Amino acid sequence: MKRKNFTYSICNFLDHETERVLLVKGAWGIGKTYCIESILNENQEHYKFIRVSLFGISNINNLSRVVSENLVNKFIHQNTNQAVKMVLSVPFISNFIPKQVPTIDQIKIGDSFSKFVVFFDDIERTSIRMQEFFGYVDRMKSSSGFKIIIAMNDNRINENEIREIKEKVTDKELRLTDTLEYVIDDIFKQDAEFALGIFNNLKIVNIRVVIKSYQVMSQILSMTHDLNTENLSRLKASCLCLSAKYFSSEDFDESILKNISQFDASFIFNSIINAYLDSQIVNKDLIALHNNYLVKSQVDNNNNEMFKKIVSLFEMTFQDNSKEIISLANEFIRQPSLNERQLVYIINLLISLDQKIQLEELIDIWIYDKGNYSAWFINELMDMFKDSSSHNILEKYLHREKEYVTEDNSSNKNNSYLIHLYLSQCIMSKFYFFEDELSAFSRDDWLDFVNDTATMDIFIKLQGDILNFISNEKGSYLKQALKHMMLIPIQKLRLVRIFGKDIEKIE
Repeated sequence: MKRKNFTYSICNFLDHETERVLLVKGAWGIGKTYCIESILNENQEHYKFIRVSLFGISNINNLSRVVSENLVNKFIHQNTNQAVKMVLSVPFISNFIPKQVPTIDQIKIGDSFSKFVVFFDDIERTSIRMQEFFGYVDRMKSSSGFKIIIAMNDNRINENEIREIKEKVTDKELRLTDTLEYVIDDIFKQDAEFALGIFNNLKIVNIRVVIKSYQVMSQILSMTHDLNTENLSRLKASCLCLSAKYFSSEDFDESILKNISQFDASFIFNSIINAYLDSQIVNKDLIALHNNYLVKSQVDNNNNEMFKKIVSLFEMTFQDNSKEIISLANEFIRQPSLNERQLVYIINLLISLDQKIQLEELIDIWIYDKGNYSAWFINELMDMFKDSSSHNILEKYLHREKEYVTEDNSSNKNNSYLIHLYLSQCIMSKFYFFEDELSAFSRDDWLDFVNDTATMDIFIKLQGDILNFISNEKGSYLKQALKHMMLIPIQKLRLVRIFGKDIEKIE
């Protein structure tokens, strides 16, 4: 039965005068709990309910205690004599009613609802014999005014063993199937169509997996910003695909991922998502660094496309299109994070077309937005802007030697920090999630990293993982760095102290 018909049948059962016990069947994870609770919550003005999970309950006394606790905690404060009468009608409940519960005379009459519903869930996960459980339900049916709903994964229960008593106790049976497309809107809202396409291709029908995948996606997305539509789609697809794989466990066919067009197996966030799934912990600085890398790539791609268009308009045609070129060029020189050589080309073009450029207004965009600049760039600007006022402005930047850095030094510093972030995350999750990323760093990157004062503690915590890493090809650059360190006696003593004599055997 599909969700729409299922909802109608549940509501029909709740309103029926004589039907008291409903059995809902369906495969594990199909959404029985989610759908039943959703319907009951939608109708809670008329139907007050409790959900009782039988998971871990070993006998009828324990079951009755759990039922009584749920009823007392949820309804005894509703201040209705109807509530107390209902509670007292539960089989064996007198042993579990707290002494502080008020008497019927002390409770005011209320009529805000018409029916109580007890929803028994996870009955296949109890050690109570099914004969005993259904016998308990039959006594509740006979002695109370409850509506009773039972959710059952009949793939886990031998139905032949319970057929006779089940048919005696239950008044109605339903089977739930094909719930995903009916619940996806409630879970994913504006991303419902996107998520449904992915889960259908992955053949995921388990609502628990879907809900958990959504929670992972929401958590990761909450730590990112300014991603364009393409990268946002790639990130969402990675969250859903990798979460579905993780939560489905051995039932997941990994080869299906190749059929998901939105999934990029080499996407920069995949390792972080896997690490978060494994540990529920993620280094926010690592997320921020990857996010910023993507945002910068987006800006670079946009700038490159605009630059190519201007060059094409200028160099590939004899059309009189100077107005279009000037307009695009003026827009280009105001973009963030511009490539210096592209910017010099465009400035030269504008000057050649007799366009006045407000250097004082734009220099802060070109310099400070980039975060660093080269002496070559400042000298090129000085060659293009000949007036004295422009030279005075540029002279200030040229002589601030500490404010511009070489690309190599900046890269080495960033790589050392990135290694630190990856290894810090490895402490909280599994090392192999980041082996591919760590294999990309050079020997010099690793040597720069080990000069960091925090390196010793990280190596101690990851000593087994580090030894495994350098024993395969992916760890070859780290191995080279450690061999270089072993040439210095004090460093050799430190490495042996951390890794033991095995470190001396590296080739």
